[in-house]
Amino acid sequence: ALETNDGQPRNNPLKDVSGQVLANVSAKFLRDLRMEGTGRLLDGRIINFHARVAGEIRWRICPASAPYGYGLEDYVLKPFRSVAVDPKVIPIPSVVYIPAAKGTQLPDGSVHDGYFEAVDIGEAIQNQRIDVFTAMGDQSAVFERNGLSNMRPIAVYLVTP
Repeated sequence: ALETNDGQPRNNPLKDVSGQVLANVSAKFLRDLRMEGTGRLLDGRIINFHARVAGEIRWRICPASAPYGYGLEDYVLKPFRSVAVDPKVIPIPSVVYIPAAKGTQLPDGSVHDGYFEAVDIGEAIQNQRIDVFTAMGDQSAVFERNGLSNMRPIAVYLVTP
């Protein structure tokens, strides 16, 4: 999620696990951030889901060593290489192979080999659903060029549990 200067009130506090306010954000950005789990604040800091305290989501600011945030158990997220899975279906961490992703040209000019690390989960990622992490903003066109699109069935193979 990318925070924008949308003119909306920034009266939604993002707190760390100790209850300290890290930033105040708009309701729209908070919704986007809750869905994505990671976002870039206007000031450039990367904020990431950390834990729940008494049912409330708590956040953390990510260091330079995790420029896109963390998945489950502090696995560093890697754009176009990390996927969120249902751990009852695919164990964390695992390597999965998605044949339809092989040959995709990535934004850095490299070509994808079809292998991903299953290192994250999400509330909407249940059963046989996965979510490919593509960094900040909507990068779905990268895989759509190879016929991979949202909510369509694809073959996914577990390589290493």
